[in-house]
Amino acid sequence: MDFRRIGSALLLTGAALLALATPAFAHTSLKSSSPGEGAVLGAVPSEVVLTFSGPVSVETVSVAGWELGAAGVSDGVVTVPVQTVGNAGDYELSYRVKSDDGHAITGKVKFKLAVSPSVTPSPSVTPSVSASTVVEEVPVSSAAPERQADAAESGGGLPGWIWILLTVGAVVVGLVVRRVVRASRVGGS
Repeated sequence: MDFRRIGSALLLTGAALLALATPAFAHTSLKSSSPGEGAVLGAVPSEVVLTFSGPVSVETVSVAGWELGAAGVSDGVVTVPVQTVGNAGDYELSYRVKSDDGHAITGKVKFKLAVSPSVTPSPSVTPSVSASTVVEEVPVSSAAPERQADAAESGGGLPGWIWILLTVGAVVVGLVVRRVVRASRVGGS
């Protein structure tokens, strides 16, 4: 039995596992939203916008006490028209989308509506940050929203940490076998 070939094969296998596992770590995440996390809105927005780092399909987008229209998606940007809103107060925008790799992404964005609105939002109000529409808006970082990958819905794929563990294990075994082979050559010569 040629232990050198076995060790080399294990090293190559470890390298291949590492190369294949790398795309699994590039999960889609929320880059920004309007309204943003902690924003205090001085006017009712005409739409809610969620911008993701990759393409998504929408499962749900909601704000308790608000009526939202049908969501539209383009290049990872989810746009949902606001039809009616509640009174001034604290709100939470909840979303659940699915990335192209099948992972469910859920999160919440907390914001405050500082004015009591009329029945419908003004169509002239845009979701962008400006002095006329927003008292204060803080952009959402990818770490701010609650994000959960749902393994049951992702097709049962292995979590990334298992791939790392398998790769490290294969490399360690390969190095040990290689060292044993070299030691037996030196001791046997």
